[in-house]
Amino acid sequence: MMGDNLQPVASVIIPWCNRPEIELTLPHTIERFREQDCEIIIVNCGGDDVALASILERLHVVGSNVSTLYVPSTEFNKSLALNLGAFVSRAEILLTLDADIILLSDIIAAALFLTERCFITIAQVRETKLATDFRWPEGMIDGSHLIGVVSTWTTEFLWSDGRSTTVQNWRSSYPNHTRAGPGLVLVRKQHFLDVQGYDSRFHAWGFADIDLHVRLQYALGLEHIQTGAAEHLSHTDAQRNLKGRTRHVSSQLNFAAACKRYSRCEFEGTYELDTSTWKD
Repeated sequence: MMGDNLQPVASVIIPWCNRPEIELTLPHTIERFREQDCEIIIVNCGGDDVALASILERLHVVGSNVSTLYVPSTEFNKSLALNLGAFVSRAEILLTLDADIILLSDIIAAALFLTERCFITIAQVRETKLATDFRWPEGMIDGSHLIGVVSTWTTEFLWSDGRSTTVQNWRSSYPNHTRAGPGLVLVRKQHFLDVQGYDSRFHAWGFADIDLHVRLQYALGLEHIQTGAAEHLSHTDAQRNLKGRTRHVSSQLNFAAACKRYSRCEFEGTYELDTSTWKD
């Protein structure tokens, strides 16, 4: 267990709001980082604080490297939670992790490659329940000329200064049925602060993670590296903060809001605003 006076190697920030899955994922997270001197910060943004405390008590994590931060918000805001988690973090490296994610590889080892010129996201995320929209046809593996399919969706932003920034919105791979994890970000805290963290002005669900990628690449010139693997506890859209919209509509509204800010050459998040508003 990490000593109170030692700076942790990394700060793992988990935004949370009434997600019981954390009782299944947190033991794996604790075990993954037990020997690596990492702190785990669970940011309860708008959730039941008593329920979270009960989960942690059942898991016997009191006195471990796990701490909690309660944000008395009327609704869940992932970007706000991550900014406030970064504010109380003590490490020079941040890892953003969802409550329904189990890491399958040593992502902290990837921090050795976290140079001054890059940030890292998880390359392969496997769902616990396979999607029904596409299944790799049976009988095509052995002796098949087609051995895999990778589907990638990217967006290129063209700037008036002649530069461009390309981000990967989505990447899925078959037959291993994995996707990229753009929201699982390993980044130097100073880089995070340089772009003012996440933008909590986004509503509902979608694009906040990609927006961070855009700003890290455009404003700081960082390279985006993908490595590592994780498992996602599959769920329906009922667990997402969509405010009655579909995922596509919610994400597109946030994309449009981001483009308006980019058009005004605004490439900062709301870290300073969020921390000054909520720190007391």
